[in-house]
Amino acid sequence: MSAAALLAALTAAPLDLKSCIDDPRFTQDMSPGANARTRVLQAAMRAVCDECPLFDLCEQTAQQLQPTAGFWAGKSYNRHTLTPGDRRGLHG
Repeated sequence: MSAAALLAALTAAPLDLKSCIDDPRFTQDMSPGANARTRVLQAAMRAVCDECPLFDLCEQTAQQLQPTAGFWAGKSYNRHTLTPGDRRGLHG
């Protein structure tokens, strides 16, 4: 499935299935080199992801999109976590 189709499916999912939808922690950019506070925060966020019925769809979407920010399917993404080959489409 294409990245656009995956994102459309994730977006179309009912809001009550999206535990992260109104939680700003899932959209903030976390810098690499996590400190103790960040590790605790990410563990709590992973717990939300582990219980989410959309986990697989979210994970597939993130793998296709290679997001530059946010927390997707239990994993933190930022422009520092991408390898040079993954930087396609990044500007700046």
